[in-house]
Amino acid sequence: KSEGREILKGVPLGKLHEALQGCGSVTEAKFAEVINTLLPPADRPAPEAVSALFCCFDTDRSGGVDEEELIAGCSQLCSGDPAERLALAFRCFDRDGDGHLDREEIASLLRRSIEPAVRDLHAAIDFADASDLDSINDEARGSATVTSTDERPGMVRVKLQTTVGVATIYVPADALSPDAVAAGGGALALDAFVGSLVDGAMAEHDGDGNSTLESDEFLAFASKNP
Repeated sequence: KSEGREILKGVPLGKLHEALQGCGSVTEAKFAEVINTLLPPADRPAPEAVSALFCCFDTDRSGGVDEEELIAGCSQLCSGDPAERLALAFRCFDRDGDGHLDREEIASLLRRSIEPAVRDLHAAIDFADASDLDSINDEARGSATVTSTDERPGMVRVKLQTTVGVATIYVPADALSPDAVAAGGGALALDAFVGSLVDGAMAEHDGDGNSTLESDEFLAFASKNP
């Protein structure tokens, strides 16, 4: 990812998204064409570097970058201030353009954002000693951290590094089990993380009680989570 950020440090987020939106599933050739168009000749990367960058965007390895992968990649790698990134994420996931994100749209945004960190956490638990939080954190290599907490007995705090910040949830300590992960994840399943985060977002930030988040409510949620 550091190489990707270096390549894209001169590419404004809005321009990259504007150039690729509406293209459907963006091929590697189209992706390379746009990157080279947006960079001055002296800054254009070698073809193999563009290919590696494309793979960072193409998270499902389908050979094409869809709209959700585009916004996730832009949020992680492109230049632009955090508010711009979050506003773009809101527009991309507001599929019907009504100015609100419903539970399904919020879940879709969060799922793509946290999926890599959840995958890394599962791998760390499978490899490490589940009773040793430090070993889990070492194996997760910063994608996720697990800490004990006195405020919720029997629970542990899990922080996931996502494209929009750090997502924090609490799960039972006994969920840190390779057997539980192998059986579908239990409290650590991707769906469980997503559901918990959506419930928290609605409970704390749906100020008008309409079961959706408007742009300002979404920005408050994203800014507070951390």
